Amino acid sequence: MSGTVLVVDNEAFNVDLVKTILTRAGFKVISANSGKKAISMVKKRNPDLVLMDVQLPEMDGLETTRRLMGDPATRAVKVLAFSALAMPSDIDKALEAGCVGYITKPVGARELIEKVKAHIG
Repeated sequence: MSGTVLVVDNEAFNVDLVKTILTRAGFKVISANSGKKAISMVKKRNPDLVLMDVQLPEMDGLETTRRLMGDPATRAVKVLAFSALAMPSDIDKALEAGCVGYITKPVGARELIEKVKAHIG
């Protein structure tokens, strides 16, 4: 499997863990630790998928996703929400913002790889 995944999370541990899992599965992984950096990275690198933490400082992941979806230059990117928030209303908000799916933390390696493959595939 190949493809580029942008991991957006302000927690270095989460980024390192996801990077390790996805790199071993054959994906190229890049990262950003804020919504503003994520938007910039999407424009520069055009990843196949963005794994977006919902709870980010300054601009949360849902607002970041809305901005990506609202910009003709970035609206084609697929955003998969990645959050410890697991209420149905949280999932609904992410889908309304433009996310193609939702992964709750903590996530197992196999589930993470399967969900990423399903959206890049």
